[in-house]
Amino acid sequence: MGRFESLRSFGMAAVSLVTAAVASMPLPAAAQGTSGDKEEPEFIWPVAGQEAGDSILFKPQQYLDGRLNFADLYIAAPYGTPVLAPADGVFYRPCVSVRWQEQGMMSFGTDEDKTWNEQIASVIEGGNYDVPDNYVSMTVGIKLADGRKVYISGLNGDMVIRDGEKISKGDTLGYVAYWEPAIDRPHIEVSVSNKDTTPGDSMTPFGLETTFVPAGAVVIPDSLTVEQAREDFRALMDVLEAEYPPLYDVISPQELAEYDSLTVYRDLASPVSYKDFYLLVQRTTSVIHDSHLLVMTPYDFNSDNLRVPNLLPGKIGDSLIVTRVQAGKGLEKYVGRRIVSIDGRPAQDIIDYVRRYMVGRYDGLNESYPDLRMSEVWNYFYGYEAYYEGKRESVLEFSDGEVYRDEWVPPRRAASVYPMPNIDMARYSHLFRYRDLPYSFEMLNDSTLYFGLSSFQLTKVQRDALRDSIAGYVDVPYMIMDLRDNPGGDAYFLSEMLTWFINSPTVPLGGYSHVKTRGPLMHSWNYAPDQIVFPEYVEVEGKPGYYLIPDDAGVLYPDSTLNYRGRLYILTDETSCSAATIFPSVLVRNRRAVTVGRETMSGYHYLTAMKYNEVRLPNSKIILHVPLVMEVFDEAVTPRTPAGRGLMPDYPVPATYEEYFTATEDFILNRALELITQGQYLGQDWFAELDAGPDARGGMRILYAAAAVILLAGAVLALFRRRR
Repeated sequence: MGRFESLRSFGMAAVSLVTAAVASMPLPAAAQGTSGDKEEPEFIWPVAGQEAGDSILFKPQQYLDGRLNFADLYIAAPYGTPVLAPADGVFYRPCVSVRWQEQGMMSFGTDEDKTWNEQIASVIEGGNYDVPDNYVSMTVGIKLADGRKVYISGLNGDMVIRDGEKISKGDTLGYVAYWEPAIDRPHIEVSVSNKDTTPGDSMTPFGLETTFVPAGAVVIPDSLTVEQAREDFRALMDVLEAEYPPLYDVISPQELAEYDSLTVYRDLASPVSYKDFYLLVQRTTSVIHDSHLLVMTPYDFNSDNLRVPNLLPGKIGDSLIVTRVQAGKGLEKYVGRRIVSIDGRPAQDIIDYVRRYMVGRYDGLNESYPDLRMSEVWNYFYGYEAYYEGKRESVLEFSDGEVYRDEWVPPRRAASVYPMPNIDMARYSHLFRYRDLPYSFEMLNDSTLYFGLSSFQLTKVQRDALRDSIAGYVDVPYMIMDLRDNPGGDAYFLSEMLTWFINSPTVPLGGYSHVKTRGPLMHSWNYAPDQIVFPEYVEVEGKPGYYLIPDDAGVLYPDSTLNYRGRLYILTDETSCSAATIFPSVLVRNRRAVTVGRETMSGYHYLTAMKYNEVRLPNSKIILHVPLVMEVFDEAVTPRTPAGRGLMPDYPVPATYEEYFTATEDFILNRALELITQGQYLGQDWFAELDAGPDARGGMRILYAAAAVILLAGAVLALFRRRR
C-alpha cells in the first residue's frame, strides 16, 4: 500500500473512530456502591467538592477512543478544581506528561525547584509533543506504605513538588486540567499500580462497586455450543429491539425477523468458532449500520497465510470494475474493465450483499459513504473469511467475455499499486492545506474566498484566531466553505460559528430526545442492574417509548460584531461527519447557504448519541456499544430532505473513478465556482409551507446537544495531521 493510500485509509479510519471516540463519550456516572452497612473507603475521592463516584467519564473495561480502558478512572470536574491526595504516602516521580493516542504517556524531565505551571510552560515552549497545548499537564505518583502506587494525571498548579516528599490524605496535589486528548472537557485520570507493578483496582479503594477485571480473569472461549451461541445472539437482538430507538427506521420489522430466523437456523445450527461468531455479531451490527453502534471487543484477524489479489475490484456507479492493479506486472490494461462475476457469483449479487453487510460506519439509509468505501476496499467483495484465511486465487469474468484467473500473492510482493495515489491528486492535496492550522483561507479570485475547515475541534486560541481571520473577509461577495474530510467537533464552537453566518434568527424546529426504555438495561456492563437511566423522560400519548422535549426554542441569533452576509457555498461529501453535517444543515434549513457535492455521512433528521449501553454478551464476552438516545432535530421530510438520508446537496456532483483515483482537478470545488459564475444560488424553498404552519415549534437546541457527543474524531484527525 502506497504512502498516500495509507494516508487516506488512516483518514477514513479516523472518521470511523469518530465512532469509537464518540462511542465511548461520556456516560454520566452510574449509581455506585452497595446498599446496607459497608466499611469506610480506604481512599478519599480526589476531586474537591465531589462525592465518591461523581462525574466518572470512563471506568475500567469501558472503551475510550476505540481503546479498552483496562484499569483507570477518568473523572470530570470544572477547570481549576483542587485535586486531593487520596491517601497518605510519598511523592513518586512527578513529571510533566503528555498522553499520546498510540504511544501511551510521554514524560519530560522535571526541575524540582520550579512550580508545575513553570515546568509545563517550558515543555510547551519546546513543542516536542503532538497534542494541543492545554493537554500538556502534570502526572504525580503517590507511593503507599504497602508498596502500591496511585497515579493522577491531568494536573497543573503553582506548587513545587519534589520526589520522595511526604503527602497526607486530603492535601492539595494540584488543580484539574486536561489529560486524554479524546476527552474535550477538563478531567483527571486516576490509576493504581500493585506492588508487583501490575494494574490494580482503581474503584474498590474509593468504596465503589468495581468494574475492574484483573488481567487474565476473562476467558474468551475457542468456540461456542449451539445453546451458547443462540443465547448470545438472542441477547444482542433483544437489546436492539428493546433499547435501540431508530431500529425500524433502518430495517423493517419483517426484514429483521427474517434475518433473525435465517441466522438462527442457518448459522447457529451447529457449534461455532469464536471467530465465526464474532463475524456474525459484526454482520448483525452492519445490518443496522449506525455509526455509533459498535463492536468494541477487538479481534486479531492477521494470518501468516494472508494473500492479496493482483486485480483489485471496486464499485463505481452501478458497476463492479477493476479499480487498481499490482504495479509492475503489465496488468494496467485491466484498470477500468467491468467485472460481471467473481468466482461464478454475479457482480450485482456481490454488490447487493456487500452494501447490506459492509462494516462501514454510516447512519440510516445513507448511500454516499457506502459508495466511497465500496470503491476502495477491495476485500469487501471477497469477504473477511476468504481474505483472512489465505485465499489463493479468484476467477474474474469481464463484460467482453474474457476470464482472468488471478493467483493471489503475499503482501510483501504487492508493495505498490497502479494507479498510485499521490500528492497531486485533488482528493489528497486539499488535506495538506491543514498541515499548520486546522483551517485555511485563499482568495480564488477578486470576489471569491475559499475557507477550508478540517475540524470543529479547535483550541480557544485557534478559535479566536479564526474569528479574527473571518472578520477580514466579511465583505467578500462569495465564500466557498469546504467541510469535506471534516469529522466534527465541539458543539459550542459549532453554535458560535453559526452565529457568524446566519443573518436572522434561526427557525425553531421542534426537536426532542427519544428513548425506548428508561431502564434498567439488559446485559449492561456500564450501568447497575436495577438502574433507571432516564428518569426525566416521559411518555407521550400515542407514541411509543419516552421523550424529553426542551422547554425553550433554542433559537440562535446573528453575532452583532462578526457577520458574513455574502453568498455561502458549502462543499460536502461522504466524509462530512457530525458537526460537519449539522453546520450546513442549519444553514440550509434557514436558507442561508447551499451545499455542493454529495450527501453527508451523518444523518439529517436525527443522530444517535448522548448515552450508550455497553452490552456484554454472556458466553462470548463480546462487548458492544449500543446507542440509547435518538436526538431528533427536524422531522421535515421533503424532496430536499428525504427520510433516512444525510444532508443531500443542492447541487450534486456524482462520484467518478477519476475523482477517487486519478484526478488532479477538484470537481466539487470547480462546480461551486461554476455556480458562482452562472449566478446560481438558492433554489426552491421546500420548507416554506412547513414553517408557516401552526405546528412550527422550538428545538434547535437538540441539534447542538447531539453534536456534543460526536466530537472527538476532531481530536484524532488533528493528531493525524500534525504527525504528518
